[in-house]
Amino acid sequence: MGTVIEFNLKEIEGLSQRLNSFCLSSDLKMKLLHDIGVEVKEQTLDRFDLEEDPEGNPWKKLVDATTKYKNRVLKGGILEREGYLKDTLTVQVKDENSVLIGSPRPYAEFHQVGTSKLPKRPFLGFHTENIKELQSLIDRWINSHVK
Repeated sequence: MGTVIEFNLKEIEGLSQRLNSFCLSSDLKMKLLHDIGVEVKEQTLDRFDLEEDPEGNPWKKLVDATTKYKNRVLKGGILEREGYLKDTLTVQVKDENSVLIGSPRPYAEFHQVGTSKLPKRPFLGFHTENIKELQSLIDRWINSHVK
C-alpha cells in the first residue's frame, strides 16, 4: 500500500510554464523530472529532521509513553523508529509530465493522513519555498543541459 504524491508539472503553473518555454525532447524532459523528484525527496527527508509538515507546521508531539519508550529503546525523530520510512522514499518518473514520490511502507499513509488513533503528520507535499527551490533547479538544469 504505502503513500505517494504525484508531482504533475501541469498542476504547478509557474514550473510548467518555465519548463514549456524550452523545447525539450521527451527523454530530456523525463531526465529533468527525475532530478526534480530527487530534489522533492531531499526536501521530504529534511522534514523528518525538522519534524514539520510541508507548510512548515510542527508535527504533533508524541505522547509521553511513546517518548519514554523511544528514549529507552530507539533513536531518531517523531516518524523514525528504525529508519524504514525515510529509507524507502522513492522517486519514479510516471510520464513526461509527472513524477511520483513516496514510500511503499504500509504505515506511510497513516502518518500522512492520520487515523482515529494516530495524529496526522504529513511529510509529503510542497511549500512555497520548495517550489522556489524547484524553479531554481529547473533553471540550473536547463543551463547545464541545453546549449
